[in-house]
Amino acid sequence: MASALWTATRSSATCTAGSRAVGERGWHDVIVHLDRTDYISQFNNELCYLLALEKMLGVEAPERAQYARIILSELNRIVSHMMFYGAFGADVGAITPFLYAFRERERLQRLFESVSGARLMHFYFRAGGLKEDLPPALRPKYGHVADHHRRH
Repeated sequence: MASALWTATRSSATCTAGSRAVGERGWHDVIVHLDRTDYISQFNNELCYLLALEKMLGVEAPERAQYARIILSELNRIVSHMMFYGAFGADVGAITPFLYAFRERERLQRLFESVSGARLMHFYFRAGGLKEDLPPALRPKYGHVADHHRRH
């Protein structure tokens, strides 16, 4: 009984701490906090929050920004799944899938870094659009990534 009470109290404190951290900031500052909650799928965390925020504010992002958000979020989702399979392989005793997962993650991580300017905590999506437009060199430099992942 004491163990269950301690667990309930502990999870409540964690929830309250997260709520307090978010509650004391403005809506724009919350995006940075969301990047830190899950370091594998930052774009997806940003997108969920911003879609809800935009709906409340009655704001719509330009079509180009919407496409960029979806493409980056889907690539981020692929990275998340690759890391799951790599970690799962390591859990059952196979190290090679983990190494392959990290190698492929690194390719996409470089793309994310070239877009957002940050290695891990991107803070790229904004209410009503993006921090800045996609870099012009993105397609020539990283257009092969989609082809590579389509083959594998």
